[in-house]
Amino acid sequence: MPDFVSDTQNPAEFESSVRHVARQLYRHAESTGAINLDGRERDEIIDTGTELIVVEATQSRKLEKTKYDLKKSIDLIKDLRSSNRFSEYNFRIMLVTAEDPTADQAGHVKSAKAGCPKEIISFTALFSRLFDARHYIRVRGDHSFGSVRNPANEADYKVPPSEYIATALSREDTGESIHASNLAARLESGGQYVIYGDYGSGKSMTLRDIYFKTRDRFVAGKILRCPIYLNLRDHIAQTQPDEALYRHAEKVGFPGSHSLISAWRAGFVVLFLDGFDELTPPQFASSVSNLRQARRFAVELVRRFIEQTPMGAPIIIAGRESYFDGRDEARAALGYNMSAQVFDLAGFTDQDIERFLNAKGTELPTWLPTRPLLLGYLANAGLLKRGDELLALSPSNGWDQLLQQVCSREVSQVWGVGFESNDLRLFIERLATRARTSRDGRGLQDSDLRGVFRKVFGRDTDEPANLLTCRLPGLGSVPGRPGAREFIDSDFADAAASGDLGRYIEAPFGHTSSLNNVSMALSELGREMAAAHVDDVAAKVSIALRQASQHAELATTSADLMSILIDYQVGYKGPPLNIQDANFETIFVDPDLDFSGITFARCIINTVELGRSGAAQDARNFVHFHDCIIGKIEGAVSENDVPAGVLIGSTSVENYAAFTATNDAVMRSALPNEVKVLLTVLRKLFLQSGSGRQYSALRRGLPASLTKYVDPIVTLIKAEAFAQDVYIDRRTILIPNRSRSADALAIINGPNTTTLPLIERVRSL
Repeated sequence: MPDFVSDTQNPAEFESSVRHVARQLYRHAESTGAINLDGRERDEIIDTGTELIVVEATQSRKLEKTKYDLKKSIDLIKDLRSSNRFSEYNFRIMLVTAEDPTADQAGHVKSAKAGCPKEIISFTALFSRLFDARHYIRVRGDHSFGSVRNPANEADYKVPPSEYIATALSREDTGESIHASNLAARLESGGQYVIYGDYGSGKSMTLRDIYFKTRDRFVAGKILRCPIYLNLRDHIAQTQPDEALYRHAEKVGFPGSHSLISAWRAGFVVLFLDGFDELTPPQFASSVSNLRQARRFAVELVRRFIEQTPMGAPIIIAGRESYFDGRDEARAALGYNMSAQVFDLAGFTDQDIERFLNAKGTELPTWLPTRPLLLGYLANAGLLKRGDELLALSPSNGWDQLLQQVCSREVSQVWGVGFESNDLRLFIERLATRARTSRDGRGLQDSDLRGVFRKVFGRDTDEPANLLTCRLPGLGSVPGRPGAREFIDSDFADAAASGDLGRYIEAPFGHTSSLNNVSMALSELGREMAAAHVDDVAAKVSIALRQASQHAELATTSADLMSILIDYQVGYKGPPLNIQDANFETIFVDPDLDFSGITFARCIINTVELGRSGAAQDARNFVHFHDCIIGKIEGAVSENDVPAGVLIGSTSVENYAAFTATNDAVMRSALPNEVKVLLTVLRKLFLQSGSGRQYSALRRGLPASLTKYVDPIVTLIKAEAFAQDVYIDRRTILIPNRSRSADALAIINGPNTTTLPLIERVRSL
């Protein structure tokens, strides 16, 4: 039975529902509302100017009640006919029941003599005269829902519901966690609902799933309100709800546009508004004084929908949280009240990921981060469907493809006017480089977005462009910092930032200012991507390093270039150079590679990883640190353990790593030889900088007598899913599976106590 047309609803509420629909059916006529005439209550009388319609509502299925309502309506019409005022009028009687009339009720009304047309119909039948909801649902299903698309074909928006993996929604004020099915049921009670989610978190997939569940309940007759779903990107520059509903009806091919408006205004619609972040204001420079005001103007349509939706009728909206500077601005601009239920789309849990991958019969590439925001996007957008292909890709090639797909998808959704996917990618790459000038390497201000836009596109941002930058993929808002944005994932930021470094390697003498004063070094992912498409890496990177070292503002870039040489197992053979006045998180020193021509001067370095191979040329190969501040040196127990000439001038070191934490300590321990090799390999994979190791690097530092264990141990490491091979430039690289980091650390820290299968299998070699 319909939700508010039931035996549990009191008669006054049911009568009110009938009046709402009847008035919308005859919205240009006069109506009396509930009125007493001749000592009897009349539920509604509608005066069209030529006809009087007497409406009676009842929840009773008893024939006697039908007889009573029909007789009192016939009596009223006899009295009205005799008056001069209504002598020329036609009359009609309409009896409305909560459920389908019984055969007895229908038979009595049909056979009774009334002297005018008469009928008995259910509330559902009455409502269908106002709005043919079932026809709307049929035609609505032939059109897109928000940004839901098949990534293999952007024109294909009919992604099957089975592709959706339900993700948790977390309520803002209580922390309650629910799924789409629960929220769909909750909508029936009315009220305002808001779903926030960052880029790629599956907002449209989630909202569509809620719509489908609401639709199914409506079609089954379990609820009365029909779900209506608007893609707000189709309503840019529209500010009036009636116009938006009219245009929506036209777009989906529903002929009763006015009836749709009437149904909404009568309160018999569950309204879905998808993508408030995709709106732009109807007017620009002359009426907009700042970006905050522009955003308020842009979402005026949403605000008016919320204001004008009838009391108690449900409305649910969704969009990117990063569009606004914070929740306070969002609430004021969108207009929802303090009692609204606000949810965050939490993204994928480990169980969600497992369910998705099991359904697709694929594995998760170990180089992909498991951060819910990014993985949720990749999964919901379908970019993990090509599992076998992705597994075979190196991290750099994989991220290169993913970035391109992300930009292509975003351009097709929003950035299609005047932009290509490569334009958007360059913009994001340049923003990632600008973010590297911030303390955490990920933060940006509005001024950064505008400045980078100007340099990339050669013009100032207009208001539409400003608003579009608020919803860039990979960027999120920063709580408590109006106007600030940050990259939501460090790997995403690193992959994007590789673009500028790669361009510098290819053309160091045409240096532009984009890399000036970056303060955060790239990780191995970024470095690998920067060098991935470079021919003759050693020569070009060495040339770029010599050029960069001549510019103090490129100190961090110099360190990145040095790290690329280490990654490629190539020393530096050029003239002496200084890298000065820069901050670094980690500097890795490989004693088997000659970098003695490089000096770090007046730098602040958090960690120096001091590799020790025991070779006589160790000290001669090391870089030098002159007047530097170093937080910790790993691989040395004290200053006396550091080769002479490495720490010079006033260089200070706050801490030295415990000697037992180094690979040398492992070699000196009483552990079985095969376990020593296992710990050394795991340390190189999981503890040292970088995301992978060449097989030759796994043997480095091991006594010749122990190298025979490397191959069988690596075979076991791969068999136990701690790592896998990828192929880069004809090199085989072993990369760690970061989901096994906790197990790897358990083995490293407790080789005598852990019972993990890997160490047991190694002991049996």
